[in-house]
Amino acid sequence: MNISRANPLRLVSALLFLSAAALSACGSENDPVPGGPDLQLIWTKTSSLQDDCEEAVAGAQGVPADVAGIDVEIFNPDGKKKSAKSIPVEAGKASHEVAEVEPGENYTIAVRAYDRDQTYIWSGVTTGVKIEAGKRASAPVYMSRLNGVTCTGTAMTARRAFHTATVLKDGRVLIVGGFAEKSRGFTYDKDGQLAATKLVEIYDPRSGAFRQIEASLNTPRAMHTATLLDDGKVLIAGGVSQGFFRPKDPVSPYRAGENTLKTFEIFDPEAENFVNITTTAKIGNINFNRALHQAVKLKNGNVVLVGGDGNTRVGAATSPSGDTIEFFNAARNRFEDAKSLPKLKTLHAGHVAMVLADGATIVVFGGARDSAFFAEQIKTGRDGLTATIDKLDIPEASRPSISGAKLTDAQMNAIHAAAVRLADGRLAIFGGFRSEGELKAPQGGFNFLLDAAKKSASAITPTDDPRALHQAVLLNDGSVFVGGGVTNTSFANLKSISIYSTEKNRMERQKPQFSRFRSGFGMVLLQDGNVLITGGMSDKGEILARSELYNAGWVDKLIENGGAPPAAEGE
Repeated sequence: MNISRANPLRLVSALLFLSAAALSACGSENDPVPGGPDLQLIWTKTSSLQDDCEEAVAGAQGVPADVAGIDVEIFNPDGKKKSAKSIPVEAGKASHEVAEVEPGENYTIAVRAYDRDQTYIWSGVTTGVKIEAGKRASAPVYMSRLNGVTCTGTAMTARRAFHTATVLKDGRVLIVGGFAEKSRGFTYDKDGQLAATKLVEIYDPRSGAFRQIEASLNTPRAMHTATLLDDGKVLIAGGVSQGFFRPKDPVSPYRAGENTLKTFEIFDPEAENFVNITTTAKIGNINFNRALHQAVKLKNGNVVLVGGDGNTRVGAATSPSGDTIEFFNAARNRFEDAKSLPKLKTLHAGHVAMVLADGATIVVFGGARDSAFFAEQIKTGRDGLTATIDKLDIPEASRPSISGAKLTDAQMNAIHAAAVRLADGRLAIFGGFRSEGELKAPQGGFNFLLDAAKKSASAITPTDDPRALHQAVLLNDGSVFVGGGVTNTSFANLKSISIYSTEKNRMERQKPQFSRFRSGFGMVLLQDGNVLITGGMSDKGEILARSELYNAGWVDKLIENGGAPPAAEGE
């Protein structure tokens, strides 16, 4: 997709710094800074698209030769444009004068670089910029290639797979836990063991860098959930300290085994530490051991944990938590007793659970032990702590077809699928393993839209790669970014990226792709509209530290919105 001035793809990243020139001694604080900020562009090349992005970013240099000029637009906190200027540049030159800017706080600065054909090829943005009278202001802006994939400025500080990535209220991203170690000789074609980490780090989109924090989890976790609470803190629940990979498992290749956790922790981003759950402990209990579960935040701020693998021994026939739900009471900072809550109709692990637009109804689908079962619906009570559960039946006439035959529940029982809620309230479901008595490879045709209110499902044009253990996020324009994953039961990983167009109801393969084959990775939509991809496992079973950024062309939308990051409807 071209934005204003279309572009080719090239993998480069950049840091941009703005510094305000000192005011004269006689100027007042409300006077513009003479000459305005001095724009210091520092461009740093990354490895090529074929490389793995594992190497450190190279040293600073001048403007790349294909950049003819830059457009800089500065906005006040109220969205009013304060300054705008187009600046021609010279290759190799690092310093450029920008239009005058008054001292102030919380400026948003958007930068676009264009080539000699007047085509935008780079973009970046930063928020919360403060320019003080008589002081130099530094504002890092991580630049990335438009409609392309760019390696982040640094790798994560630890290798991780099956970790969590959570966008905080200030726009940073919290990276928690995950598998960091594997048994010797681990490959995708035989059973293996994986060990989780306690380490926590934070990604700053303004600099493109990760930073490990001093605080760490009280216990190692992977396959857990991390949910942003209304007060800005993050609820981290369940998971497993050690996991097992079993490629022939009929329900899920990744098993939690005997080390599933029955605890939760809460992270405070402002203090960069974990809060006390009790007067003496920073860890609390949930009702059931669970991993590979789902956590869903309701409109009232409470959180529901749904299903999961709760086996306390390897090879157990059933999971004691797979058919359970429980509520986190946000007002009391605790999980309420779940004894009186109803059970799900079947066991779920590696499933999807999403809240509908009413903020109180949850649809659970896939990952079912009973392969003749597809979806069910949880309706939470007005108190936000009670629920009723019913099977979500989709009549045969309202199901999608493949080769003229309507899909059965077993065919629609996706395991390790990915899903988003669209702006119109429907759920878009992509890929996943199938379980019909044995593990079946994902198929490209199993992408569909689920309308829970109308109890109907319709097919998405099956032009995408078959995928499982992949990720999907809703972009700001209402389309869906889908990438990575494994494509068969031999666990061949993917680099490919597709965009689901809601207007065309079609999957569209993109030219750029990930630099590494990835599955079990983290992927989130940043506040600026870009997509952050973190860690995961390679096609050889290697745990990755390197991360990437997909630039969806959000800067023009940000400028149209007056400097406020555009928010996508849906989830």
